[in-house]
Amino acid sequence: LLDAWEITGSGLRKTCRWMAMQPGHLRTLNKTLRYAYMLMRSDEREELREADLKLAWKELTGTELPSFEGRE
Repeated sequence: LLDAWEITGSGLRKTCRWMAMQPGHLRTLNKTLRYAYMLMRSDEREELREADLKLAWKELTGTELPSFEGRE
């Protein structure tokens, strides 16, 4: 899934894998990526940032992405 979305940065991939481990799994990750790319394009940027992912997650789920510190 991450290759299909062309997610290459190790930090971004790590965040996406953590998202996929949350309730809803891949469906939620796919929706989050779609929305994060819309946010990125609305700022007229070419590069996806971790902040885009976290904001998209918050907008779609209504919650902050749980921290994965120490759970790597």
